Amino acid sequence: MIKYMRIRITFFLLIVSLARLSIAGEWFRSGPVAGTVLDIAADRRHCSLWYAINGTSAYGRLYRSTDNGESWIPTRIDRATSVVVSPASSEVIVLGLAEDGSRLLWVSSDQGNTFSLQSSQAPLRVFAHPSDPSILFGVSDSTPYNLANSYNRGRTWEPVTTLPYKPGNTYDVSPNCEFYYYQINDVLISPIDGKTVYATGEIFFKCGSYDIEEQQVMFRSKNLGRSWKVSEFNEYNFSYDPAFPNRAFSFNNSDSGASNLRVLTEKGWRNLSHQRATSLAAMPNRPDELYAYRYRSDSGGAEHFVSRDMGHTWRKIKLGPGNGIRLLVGRQTPEGTLLGGTNGGGLYSLDERGRWKAQQKGFREATLIDVAGGPPSSILYAISRGEACCGSDSYLYRSTNNGRSWENITNHLPTTDAAANSFWGLITNVLSSSQE
Repeated sequence: MIKYMRIRITFFLLIVSLARLSIAGEWFRSGPVAGTVLDIAADRRHCSLWYAINGTSAYGRLYRSTDNGESWIPTRIDRATSVVVSPASSEVIVLGLAEDGSRLLWVSSDQGNTFSLQSSQAPLRVFAHPSDPSILFGVSDSTPYNLANSYNRGRTWEPVTTLPYKPGNTYDVSPNCEFYYYQINDVLISPIDGKTVYATGEIFFKCGSYDIEEQQVMFRSKNLGRSWKVSEFNEYNFSYDPAFPNRAFSFNNSDSGASNLRVLTEKGWRNLSHQRATSLAAMPNRPDELYAYRYRSDSGGAEHFVSRDMGHTWRKIKLGPGNGIRLLVGRQTPEGTLLGGTNGGGLYSLDERGRWKAQQKGFREATLIDVAGGPPSSILYAISRGEACCGSDSYLYRSTNNGRSWENITNHLPTTDAAANSFWGLITNVLSSSQE
């Protein structure tokens, strides 16, 4: 009696993924459609145009949708890490990795139909000006200055050396240490005046030969980066959706007493609430409705919240499927829907009735590595990996109905190293051997 059956499959998963033959001889589509959604970007000037990067936790293929995210068309860029749509011109800016590790920047001026390589010395992230498509800011891993800007659509980049702290000098914020380097993580160019720039992250001080002190900080420039001042000693993330051209938010996931969520006004930041968040999404046709995703570092889990009074009060919600939704972007539809990206589960949409459905028609990155079944005969396990070659993230799925539907159970695995190693060793043995 065969107790376990192993099936090795090395083709790419599209929607078909894995097909099993039913008793009636009919084939049906089955299998987990895996993939980590690294980024999602909407063209708010052309509401049917969307861009997404699906692949591994390191990079993925850039996809384009011309039907408001219902289906996706792969582009030739297959090592993308970030995508930004210029609010001013609909130019599509894509960052990615070359085979040798250098960072590339592509630009499309025809709504994603074709791309041209602009730079092979690009930053890690890019932030577009709300009204001038030639102006970009970027952050990199360079030291001591990791903030840069470009005034020619990303073809060339210059480090921003006008920030107030200079390497080797001492300052009141850390009087016994010399300033060492900047680590700017997020940038917002004000959509209200187009001149004020906020840059937030951490600054590092060297104390003797080995000790390093760090301080969270937010800087402000009123002249597009020619000069800067410290705005406050807190770190934030920024959210700007061109669907609301005169509005932006700052938020963080900090346990400090500072207000966590704020809205930008002509007079500066105005406190809204203490709601903590890792990312924020607005609903284009409902200006007072916001969604927040929060990553819980203490448990490794995710929480989701909704506000219907523009961030003043919040209600915790169950935002499925599972707790894997981490990237949220509102879709510009009459009824109001969300697109949600997952870590290993692909892309989903949420309709006005609170129902989720897969929105990954056209995605082709995920590779199914192994499938094992039984007993009982209706249970199947599958391991998928974003890339078949390079030790990328793997995900474990379970089906209890002979493969007609699948559940990602990776997040339910043991959390300690010893328990995880033991568990994966067991699964590997099941998938690697046939037992009688």
